[in-house]
Amino acid sequence: MMEAVEPENRPETEHVGAGMEENRVTSDSSSSDEVISDSSSSNEDHTAIMDTLYWAAVEGNFDAFKDYVHCLDRLVTPTKNTILHVYITTRDLRRRKKKTDRWRLLRKIILSRLINRLLELTIGFCAMAIILPMTCIGVCIMLCFGKRDGRNRATVSRQSTDFLESVLENCPDLIWKTNIKGETPLHIAARHGHNVIILAMIDRCMKAHGDDLEKGVGAARELLAVANVNKDTALHEAVKYNQLNVVLTFTMKIFNLPYSANKAGETPLYLAAERGFDGVVKAILGSCPSPASSGPNGRTALHAAVLRNDRVITSLLLEHEEQKRALTKADDQGWIPLHYAAYYGYLPIVKQLLEANDYLAYIPTTTGQKIALHLAAVNRKIEVMKELLGQCPGCCEMVDERGWNVVHFAAASKKKKTVEFVLHNPLFRNLVNEKNNEGNPPLHQLVASGSYLKLAIDDPQVDLQAFNKSNLSFLDIIFDREGVKLDERKFARQLKYYGVSPGQRMRTDGPQRRSDSFEKVTGNRSNRVTDSDARTPNVDKTEQEHIKEARQAYMVVATLIAAVAFAAGFTMPGGYRQDGTYAVLVQFSSLAIAVSVLGCYCFYCFGIQQVTKLMEKKADFVEYETSASLPFSI
Repeated sequence: MMEAVEPENRPETEHVGAGMEENRVTSDSSSSDEVISDSSSSNEDHTAIMDTLYWAAVEGNFDAFKDYVHCLDRLVTPTKNTILHVYITTRDLRRRKKKTDRWRLLRKIILSRLINRLLELTIGFCAMAIILPMTCIGVCIMLCFGKRDGRNRATVSRQSTDFLESVLENCPDLIWKTNIKGETPLHIAARHGHNVIILAMIDRCMKAHGDDLEKGVGAARELLAVANVNKDTALHEAVKYNQLNVVLTFTMKIFNLPYSANKAGETPLYLAAERGFDGVVKAILGSCPSPASSGPNGRTALHAAVLRNDRVITSLLLEHEEQKRALTKADDQGWIPLHYAAYYGYLPIVKQLLEANDYLAYIPTTTGQKIALHLAAVNRKIEVMKELLGQCPGCCEMVDERGWNVVHFAAASKKKKTVEFVLHNPLFRNLVNEKNNEGNPPLHQLVASGSYLKLAIDDPQVDLQAFNKSNLSFLDIIFDREGVKLDERKFARQLKYYGVSPGQRMRTDGPQRRSDSFEKVTGNRSNRVTDSDARTPNVDKTEQEHIKEARQAYMVVATLIAAVAFAAGFTMPGGYRQDGTYAVLVQFSSLAIAVSVLGCYCFYCFGIQQVTKLMEKKADFVEYETSASLPFSI
């Protein structure tokens, strides 16, 4: 390879031929440098040129670019937008501006003609009855034709693709050029709904291959498959912004559209269903026999439609055989669409899904094995429960992985109407006393939640003396709970009238520990119940401290009251002064005694109330101590 040597470093004794060769090489090198410098101009120069031509691209003036047709692909903005990106992005603004200018001109014309008509009315009062109606009719005609003419002109302007055709004629590769976000001009046109521009781009791709229609459609499909940095195609953009005409163009012009998911896992059909665009959903389903419908979190378009409570889109998806398979498809949470509809109480959606496949009521979640009836019960959706039981009554017998039936879930809902519904429904009669895996019937679940115990107590079908695997009955759980409520103690006393007594299965050979299953029901920490513990009332420490503090306060107040009362009693009536004719101190002493008596009475009533509460709790636990310690005395 011949190397270029700088002239100043060349030896003077060098052969003349070598000098001539050097001059030739140097000239060739300098000429190539000029070509390279001319062909690879800096981005700053192209950005500067683009700034001068930016408004020409906005207005669609191709004459300003005739001197730059050889470098149209290098005229970009700082974000790599080409002149096509700029032209398509600003098309809406340009269209609105032209339309506004036309309406201003049209209003001026109408106003001038209206004034001329009104002036003609001054010709004579006799012709007024004829001219006035004609004037009104003329104004209406002008308004209608003027508006239609404005629309036609706007349509002609909108359909004008001269700038696009001129640009692509001189630089066909510009249609594939992407900006810094990876968006082609087709992405921009699809986002803004420029259907005419999209048609021109598709026709350009097809015409590039001449009469070979298959290659032309393949090129158009390849252009549509170009994804940006978020993996969104032009179809994604059209669906996101509900551009129905663009979606119809894509589906009719291009067969086997790419329905791939973007970076977020969203397919075009899923986006349309999630956003409630029923027209777009119908267009996609009508053009493709099996479009992809997956979405984030393993969900499908049917999941999205159900979560939106959209009956129209749900019906469209259920009419499509391929999408109907999603009825039994569970997401990452393990829920099928019916589970969401039942949990949120979407009754019309539940009816639609069950009409499509009534077996869905028996399909459990993959995590927890809960069916739709369980989810409706725990979230207090009684109407949904009625619908599920009406179409699939056998599902009431199913249990989850913990052995919970629908009555357990109703008890856990802490809703009075839900508990009443399951207790008064004949379908659940056999389930009221059914135990879960820990041996706890639904009655124990009511104790754990601490709500609506009276509903269960008044029901004759409830087994009030049922025991769990820890040999704890209903009363045992009530008395062993920390912080027993007053209502629960009242219910406990009521249970005694039904012959229920606590501690019937306590062991006589030593201490007994509550099992883990009991801890799950009551939520208390595990501890031991011994003979000594049974003889000690389980009174809250906070209540004991409160009583001690109240006792000290009572003593102080009683001392003050006694001091005032004795002082008033030993004071001489009339005071120590002889002046005046009225013994004022007599009134003061009487008032002091009255206030003292009233204060004593108030504190006495308050103390009686506190003592009564304490004695009630002690009495309850004394009875529990007696019945629980009876086996130890045998």
